[in-house]
Amino acid sequence: MITRINRGRLYLTLMAILTFIVRLIPSRNFTLAGNDAYIHHDIVMRMVHEGPGIMGHDITSLMGLKAYSYPPLFHLMGYGLYLLFHSELVFFLTCPILGTVTVLVIYKVALEIFEREDVALLSAFLFSMVPSFVTRTSVFIPESMGLLLTSGILYMLVKYIKTVPGYPDIDKFELRGFINLFRGDLS
Repeated sequence: MITRINRGRLYLTLMAILTFIVRLIPSRNFTLAGNDAYIHHDIVMRMVHEGPGIMGHDITSLMGLKAYSYPPLFHLMGYGLYLLFHSELVFFLTCPILGTVTVLVIYKVALEIFEREDVALLSAFLFSMVPSFVTRTSVFIPESMGLLLTSGILYMLVKYIKTVPGYPDIDKFELRGFINLFRGDLS
C-alpha cells in the first residue's frame, strides 16, 4: 500500500522525469536549437581550445552589463563539464537538468508557502509546463542557470520571511513595513 508521503514522492519523481523529457524535445536529433545555443556552444568550445583566458577582462562585460555580454558562470560550467565528460551531450543535457532542478526548487518554495503537498505538486507541475520556461531550459543558453539561481533566491527569501518574529500573524503583516525588516526594525 502506497502511503501519502510515498505517493507524493512518486508524483514528484514522475513530474521530474516528465519535465526532463519535455526539455529534450528541441534537441531530439542532437542539433542545437536556435542561434543563441550556437553562440554559447561556440564560446564554450573556444574556451576548451584556447583556454578560459578568452573571456573579456572588462568588469562591466563580466557582470553582463554591456550589450551582448554574459556573466561567465554559465560558460565556465559548460567548460568544466565538457572537460570532465569530453562529450557534445553536455550541450544537450545541461540545461534540461538545470530546468528539472528548478522545478524541484519551485516545489520546495510552494511547499514552504502553502504547507500542503498537493498544492506544491500542482504548483510545480504548472510551473514546469509554462512554455517560456520550457523554452529557456531546453536549449544551451544561460537563462536556464539564471532561472535556477533566481528560484533558489526565492526559496531563501521565503525561508527568511518565515523566521521573522510575528510571521504566524501574517494576516496582520503590512507590506508598507516590509522594508523595515531589512533595516533591522522589527516593530
